Amino acid sequence: MNEQTKGRFRVRVIRSGLSLNGNYYSDSLLQNVAPMFEGVRVFVKSDREHLAAGGKDIRNLIGRIVAPEFVPGDAADQGEIVGTLELIDPTSEIGRKVTQAAARNMTDLFGLSIAVEGRTAPSRMAGRS
Repeated sequence: MNEQTKGRFRVRVIRSGLSLNGNYYSDSLLQNVAPMFEGVRVFVKSDREHLAAGGKDIRNLIGRIVAPEFVPGDAADQGEIVGTLELIDPTSEIGRKVTQAAARNMTDLFGLSIAVEGRTAPSRMAGRS
């Protein structure tokens, strides 16, 4: 995250390749779906809520993603979708934390996850199903 301007931060929404939960996202897939991230709501969740697929309570809503775009990587399936995170209230506790982290180059402390549904095909990659 960087380029903070009154609660607006440029963020990586998702990266191509094998995700931590074992899903593979190709460059071509991400190129095609990038526009679908326009206006997507952003929630703050605890690890427990995230792992349980919970936490989509309106009280946890902190902003949205705007201007999503696919940015190619240096090689195949190394691209990413980036967008601008617009915080509803930059003066909230989470808004202050994100702003301070960005100012101090500590944005690696935060991460975004996506919650999507789609068709998949089983396969093996790097020894994983």
